[in-house]
Amino acid sequence: MLLRHEPLVDDDRPLDLDVRLHAPRAEVVIVHVDGVVDERSTRLLGERVSQQLDRATHVVLDLGGVRLLRRCGTELLLDLQRQACSRGTCLHIAAVEDAEVHDQLELAGLGCGLSADTVVALLPPRLRRRRIR
Repeated sequence: MLLRHEPLVDDDRPLDLDVRLHAPRAEVVIVHVDGVVDERSTRLLGERVSQQLDRATHVVLDLGGVRLLRRCGTELLLDLQRQACSRGTCLHIAAVEDAEVHDQLELAGLGCGLSADTVVALLPPRLRRRRIR
């Protein structure tokens, strides 16, 4: 179950987060994330990624454009990882370029080194969705 990550602040500033989806293959979705993952944006990111966990066998979370990852963002990624496992989906974290974001994910046990395109290229063709019962 994905925990609700409600924003801690209530203001009208626009979110500094852009989330774009790309499906290079029927069973693979790449979620490109640019901006800041903080108290205000975790809910949006959680909803967008969670929707893809039922759609694809592999979800590649491309964090190459993330400039700042707050602790709540790391907690969200851990929640998404657990949710993916329970649904029989593989969540891959890719393309982390910011050194601080990379270190934070490594400390949380969320390895991240390859680019999203490399992750997709390494996946076998014609994957079948695994069903967990």
